[in-house]
Amino acid sequence: MGNRCVITTDENLGQKSIGLYMHWEGNPEAVEAFLWYCNLADYRPPEFDNSGWGGLAQVYGNYAASSAAGISTLDDLDLQGDNGVYIIKDWKIVQHVKVGFVGNTWEEILSNWEDIKVSKFSENLDYADQDLYELVEAIHDAQPLSVQKHVIENIKRTVTNWPTESNAQTTKGQWQKFLGVLTKTDE
Repeated sequence: MGNRCVITTDENLGQKSIGLYMHWEGNPEAVEAFLWYCNLADYRPPEFDNSGWGGLAQVYGNYAASSAAGISTLDDLDLQGDNGVYIIKDWKIVQHVKVGFVGNTWEEILSNWEDIKVSKFSENLDYADQDLYELVEAIHDAQPLSVQKHVIENIKRTVTNWPTESNAQTTKGQWQKFLGVLTKTDE
C-alpha cells in the first residue's frame, strides 16, 4: 500500500517511454513540490536528457527512501497506482492521467484506452500556497547539505538576475518566498 504515481514526459504514454515510479507522496501537491525543488536546484528537465530523471529520483529518494523509487520504461511501471500518471514539462505538471484498474498487462491497458480518464492538470490546486512552501522545505531539509547550499545559491542567483518584465514579477516573488523559507529568513 502506498500513495503511488508515475511521472513521465511522454504525452502519448508510449510503452518504452521513461518514467519515475514513486511509491509514496504521489498526490498532486507533493509531486508539484518535488518538481518545484528540482526547478529551484536548476536541474535539467527530463525531457532534455536523462540527467533530469537522475536529479528527480535523487531528490525523491533522499526524501522518501531510495527503495520507494524506480526508473524504467512505462510498460514496466505501475501506471494504475493511486494517483495515476503525471506528464511533466519544464518541471511543471501539464497533464494528469488517471489510468484506474483497466487491466493487468500493457496490452489490456491499451485495449481499454478509451476508458482511461485523461484530464488537463489545473494549476489551481485545492491547497494553500503555504502548504507548497512547507512541502518544499521538508524536501529541502531531507537533502544533503551540499545540495541544500547549491539550491539556495541558485535561488539567490536567479532572483538577482531576474528579468524586469512585469509579467515575470509574480514568479520572482515565489522564488523570493522559497528563498526565505529555505534559509529560514524573511529575505
